[in-house]
Amino acid sequence: MSQGGLYEVELGQLAEQQGAAQDIRDHDIRDQDILDQGNTEAHDHMPVAQALEAAADSAGVPLPSELNAEVKARLAEISAFKGERFDRAYVADMKEIHAGDGAAFLKEAKQGGDPALKSFAAATHDVVRRHSGEPDARTLELE
Repeated sequence: MSQGGLYEVELGQLAEQQGAAQDIRDHDIRDQDILDQGNTEAHDHMPVAQALEAAADSAGVPLPSELNAEVKARLAEISAFKGERFDRAYVADMKEIHAGDGAAFLKEAKQGGDPALKSFAAATHDVVRRHSGEPDARTLELE
C-alpha cells in the first residue's frame, strides 16, 4: 500500500475512535446506508491496495510496508487531538490528502507510461473523487 493509503487507513481508524461529530464517525455515502467514514476509508483502501500491489509488481515498483517518519509524525500530531479539535484536523487533513491524491492519480491516468499503473490510476481516481466529497458537509458545520 502507498504511504497515503497506509496513512488514510490509520487516520480512518482514529476517526472511528476519536471523532466527536456523528458525521465524522458515521457518514452517509449511499443514500440510506449509514457507513462509518473511518471504516469506509479502511475498507475502500483494501481493494485499492491489492490493485496497486499488482500494478506496481507488474511495473517493478517497490511499495512501502509501513509509514515513513514524516507520515508517522503527521499521524502522531493528529492522534493527540480529541473531540471537535480532532474533527477539524481530520476534515482538513482528508481534504488535503484527497486533493493531492486525486491530482496525482488523474495525471498518471492521463500521462502515465506504464499501462498497469495508468489503468490503476484511472480506477482509483474515481474512489478518491468519492472520498473527496465526504468531509465537505462537516467542513461547513465546523467553520
